[in-house]
Amino acid sequence: MKKGSFAGQLYREFYLARKSYVIGLIMFAVWALFGCLTLISFRHGNIGRLIDHIAGDNAVAGAFDAEGMQNDIKNALYLALKGLPSLMTMGFIFSGAEIAGKDENAMWQRYAKCTPVTPAMRSAAKTLMNFFAAAASLILSIGYISFIDALTGNSISYREIAVLITSVSVVTIMSVIAQAYIRFFKGMDKGMLALVITVVVVELIFIVFNKPEPGSDGKNIDLIEVCELIFPFTPMIFIGTLAVCFVLMYALYRRREK
Repeated sequence: MKKGSFAGQLYREFYLARKSYVIGLIMFAVWALFGCLTLISFRHGNIGRLIDHIAGDNAVAGAFDAEGMQNDIKNALYLALKGLPSLMTMGFIFSGAEIAGKDENAMWQRYAKCTPVTPAMRSAAKTLMNFFAAAASLILSIGYISFIDALTGNSISYREIAVLITSVSVVTIMSVIAQAYIRFFKGMDKGMLALVITVVVVELIFIVFNKPEPGSDGKNIDLIEVCELIFPFTPMIFIGTLAVCFVLMYALYRRREK
């Protein structure tokens, strides 16, 4: 490996976050196993019997909408066993923020100036690792959900793919913002605090605009429908996020070199 090579930068990024990748894979495997066992119990075991007892044939007639409650419980369980393992894979995407925090704690910027690696090369390595993390998250999520759907005699739907890819893109955006904050404020704690504040402000704005007018028949915005609506533009959003990541990292590295 040549001194200052791009491959060396990629290996450095992987080496710093390798423990997080391993922990993420273990968490994904544990939750995936839990999901499969839950599905088996849901269809053939005690969970299915419990649901039938609470809101099935044994439910008290007229006490509540037994059939509707049964469907709600089943849908909630089905969503949980499919969604939780996929949620665990999203942690891969935040590995870039973890690396940024380690760099700042070790004051790596001081040593980086003494190496032949240029800011553009470092920024490109950061951007490419963000892409790899997002791709790994998406592949694992789609693979697992496809497996669960196959066990239930279904195939992965357009809606599921839209929600997954849109979610990965949103988490990637959050990760890039976190990395920029960590490097701008020169610390993991301040950077993540800034990210939390940003997310809360965005959520408050969303709640204000999503609130129906009093006395109107307006409905709250369905996030799944929003994912389906923007899904055709998701590839462009994702590519734009990676481009912004490169520009932000490069600008911050150049700023710190002055």
